[in-house]
Order: sequence, then structure tokens, then C-alpha cells
Amino acid sequence: MTAPQHRICRLADEAAATREPEEALEKLRELRDELVAFERTRVAQALRTGSSFGSVAKALGISRQAAHRRYRDLAPATDEPVTLSSHVRRAIQLARDEATATGASTVSSEHLLIGVLRSGGSASAALEAGGVNAESARRCIRMVNDAGNESRAEANGAVRAVLTEAAGLARSRGSRYVKAEHLALAALNGADGGARRAISALGVTPETVRERLGC
Repeated sequence: MTAPQHRICRLADEAAATREPEEALEKLRELRDELVAFERTRVAQALRTGSSFGSVAKALGISRQAAHRRYRDLAPATDEPVTLSSHVRRAIQLARDEATATGASTVSSEHLLIGVLRSGGSASAALEAGGVNAESARRCIRMVNDAGNESRAEANGAVRAVLTEAAGLARSRGSRYVKAEHLALAALNGADGGARRAISALGVTPETVRERLGC
């Protein structure tokens, strides 16, 4: 048994044995810290030996997206290039068209989401099955913007940031190409919050979208 395992067992025994509530809470706090560190060690081992974020998430009982956000710094470094699929290139062009049509000064995460919806394919179908389609998303975006709630503080560079995250998602899934589902998921995490606001206005949660997109 390793030293961390010994500490975990000792702290669990001490927390269970003491009759002093405050002392028990202190032991539980120490135990929780040890468990967090031990979990990270095990996740790193799993990722190094070829486990995917999806399998790690399933073992932990959390979503794949949550596992990626929490442990992406533990993923093994790789120089494997990730390129944009032709489908994603089309979605990006449609997003640019959408931004131009609405008079936006820059492409933001909500435009990328609509680009995915307009591009067709399995990701678009999954989003539509979850209650999100291009026209309804467009109406919600317009209403939110008209209400003055649109934030553009971090809009500049939004496409680059979303594409960087999409590439990370693709790489963590072992894909050599950024696909439409990677772009949609990364758009939901966009710093400008536009895609999230659009689906929230439709009464759809980001978690529902992630489940629809298989993560």
C-alpha cells in the first residue's frame, strides 16, 4: 500500500472513531483533500495508459465535459496535429455569414452555434432533437440583444478561442479532425456567453446539449 493510501485509510479510521464532532470534521477535511489528490493521480494514470475522458467520466459518475474541464491539464502532451473537417469549415463560413447578416462587428459563439445548426449533419440533428434549431436560436439571440443583455467584452478573438478548445476536445477524443460536435461544445463554453444565453432562452440547459452530443 502506498503512502497516500495509508493516509486515506488512517484518516477514515480516525474520523469514524472520534466522538468529538469538530475533530471528526477536521479529519474529514483532511481526508477529502487526500481523496482529491489521489483521484487526480489515478485519473492521470488512466489517461496515460490510454483511457478516454469519456471512460474516466463514466467511472466517476460525471459528464464527459465535466471530466474534461476538471482534468484536461492531466492529459498527456501530444504533438499530433488536429485539423478542421470540411464540415466544420462550412459551419464557420455560415457563422461568418450569420454575423454579417445581423450586422455584428465580429463572429461570436452564438454565430458558431447557428453555423453548426445550419450546416446539417449528426450534430445539427442532435441539437434539433434537444429543442435547439437555427431559427429559434436566432430569435432568442435577437431578443436577448435587443434587451441590452449582450456582452461583447470578450468577443474579439472568440473564434480563435473556441477553435482552440474544439481542437482540444477533438484531441482528447482521439480524433484527428475537429468535427461539428466539438465546435458546438466549444461554442457553449465560449467566454462571450452568447451560445449559452441562446440555448438558455430556449429553456434548454448546456448539460442537455452535451448529453445530446454524446459527452
